[in-house]
Amino acid sequence: MSDQSFALTSQQIDNLNHWVEFLQTEESKEWDREEREASKEFNRVLSEAKFSEGNDLVPDQLDNIFGNMRKMINNRALTKLLYTENGVQNFNSRLRKLLFGTEPLPTRIDEFFELRYVGKPTMSQFLYAFKPEMYPAITRQTFDVLEMDSTQLDLAYRIALKEHGIANAEDHSILTVEYLRDWVIFREVKRLLNLELYTYINHILWNVFRDQGEGGIEPPTKIPLSIERDLKRFLVQNLSSLESGLKLYKEDETTGEEYPTEAGRIDILGVDRSNNFVVVELKAGTADTGSLGQIIAYMACMDKEAKGRRVRGILVANDFEDKVKFAVMRVPDLQLKKYQVAFNFEQVK
Repeated sequence: MSDQSFALTSQQIDNLNHWVEFLQTEESKEWDREEREASKEFNRVLSEAKFSEGNDLVPDQLDNIFGNMRKMINNRALTKLLYTENGVQNFNSRLRKLLFGTEPLPTRIDEFFELRYVGKPTMSQFLYAFKPEMYPAITRQTFDVLEMDSTQLDLAYRIALKEHGIANAEDHSILTVEYLRDWVIFREVKRLLNLELYTYINHILWNVFRDQGEGGIEPPTKIPLSIERDLKRFLVQNLSSLESGLKLYKEDETTGEEYPTEAGRIDILGVDRSNNFVVVELKAGTADTGSLGQIIAYMACMDKEAKGRRVRGILVANDFEDKVKFAVMRVPDLQLKKYQVAFNFEQVK
């Protein structure tokens, strides 16, 4: 490799040429349609509000764009907390500067990272929803799939600094420089596979990530991405099937579907027969210790709102790592429940 260009290894290229086949599946095509529509709606709201001209988005409009962004990537940091904790005017100002500012991009990203509850996935997702042909969304899960070595990371880092005219990396947020570095890598993947949008890279890498087991990469034949979505839709309408007497939390205009907390959005917040809160977290596939930590964090957040009510949790997954089964023994208010997918066939001819 030279200092002037970034390159993938032959193994990485072989992997990507194999993984790209996922884009031909109906699942990926449906995802593509949903993401294109979500990005279009995101930009429509900005345009109608004349956001670039200085008009602020009101909470309903912000909730609208957050909802469309979650259709692209289910990022639970996209909650009301982004504008309630940072202030609506402040959040609008920094988002406008990020998307439409004239300052150098690293400076605009730095200022956006100063907002509370904003990390690299969230910042990158705003750019991604705004212009998916130009900006990638960067998450730890998808980035790790690429298995970049230290030499590649260092080269991409140096290329990013040079391209953006950064003489001293310490003048910027570490997250900003990391995003610019990762962008160099994702750009090469996009070029190699001749892709129109960075959304396709997200499809490919998420598909690999969910099917990645201890034995390496497995074919994309396990659990469709839509399973978790469909499971949630079913449970929202039939929550008592999970536990007798359990129903969806509702108060005024707030419901328990995608309920916002400081730790992110709860898949489903229910109320049991004793009027206690029940946090329901769904996992397509096998739940790991990360899933366990996530639901415990949600339960801790709900403790603040409980006002004397008990808070319980139910982690629903297709299976559970052994560590999760052992750990939950020390969390008396948390249950593990396994779902199964059944196929029934009816002769029609």
